[in-house]
Amino acid sequence: MDDLMPGYSRARSRQIGIMMGDLGMTLMAWLDALKDPGTQAVIIAAVSVLAAWICFRLARLLETPRAAAGARADGLGNKTLPRRD
Repeated sequence: MDDLMPGYSRARSRQIGIMMGDLGMTLMAWLDALKDPGTQAVIIAAVSVLAAWICFRLARLLETPRAAAGARADGLGNKTLPRRD
């Protein structure tokens, strides 16, 4: 936008700083960073890894047989006996 209207970015930053303060400036900087293709690629990769982890975790939980009656699994597939207090 600075190419079409010189000084626009500086004026915009000043207006945001006056109206919204430091938090507004920080949020607008983050918003501008989200427009960068590199940032978008990192976000897509992170969300993809998270989605894959969730799918694999659910598949593992569905494939793991239930613990024997009275026993509970510790999350690693090992069965632990209930404690008697």
